[in-house]
Amino acid sequence: MHIAIFMVFLPKRFFILGSLSAIVIFHILLFIIPYDKGWNFTNFQYSDFWTVSGFLRNTFYNGWNSIFPWIAYFFLGMYLGRLDWQNSTTLTRTFTVGFIVYISVLLVQTYAGNISKNKEVIFYITADYLPPFLPFMLGTASFGLMLISLCMFIGPKISNAKLTRFFVVTGQMTLTHYIAHMFFGFYFLSVIAGKKLSYDMLNEKPTSPIIIFSFAMGYFICTCIFSYQWKKKFKNGPLETLMRKISG
Repeated sequence: MHIAIFMVFLPKRFFILGSLSAIVIFHILLFIIPYDKGWNFTNFQYSDFWTVSGFLRNTFYNGWNSIFPWIAYFFLGMYLGRLDWQNSTTLTRTFTVGFIVYISVLLVQTYAGNISKNKEVIFYITADYLPPFLPFMLGTASFGLMLISLCMFIGPKISNAKLTRFFVVTGQMTLTHYIAHMFFGFYFLSVIAGKKLSYDMLNEKPTSPIIIFSFAMGYFICTCIFSYQWKKKFKNGPLETLMRKISG
């Protein structure tokens, strides 16, 4: 968000350039710094995180959702925010581009073994999340384009439904819920799972997926109810109100 401040008033084409640049910079860094530097992928601990060099490397290059290349999604979102979504052509074009790119990447990944026998090439094509190589970025971004287009198409058709109101007010309090889930959500989950909320969790037996999924669904429903009740009395969410007061 801090980096985006310097681009927010530029023409929207610069957002696409910024998105592409972030991915290119990440791939350039791959030739300079080994991606696994600092990582112990057995327990997913970062050995030198609390050093200046390790912190910067983790933040900008090979950490969880590091600035490069992940800010590419942010810039793409800024670009989408500048489009005229009231125009049906925008929906059609965005979905079509997303569909073509997604299917293309999916086919390439599916038949990666036929494209090349080189294990490194196959790994590059099929890598999922870590490292976030170009095929992964294109596949996820294009899926996002399809999903956003579908939501924008369906939205007006169900906008008057009562259930929709729950989702709308919850979305309007995204900042509050994002911060809250990191403090309260993780804490409650650790209590339910009977674990101490610390780095010691990395050395413990993983929590059952069904527990995590059930808690996530329950927590989300609670946020919807909270948002709905809060909006009855206040215009904006707690942190949204604070942000507006600070920014004037």
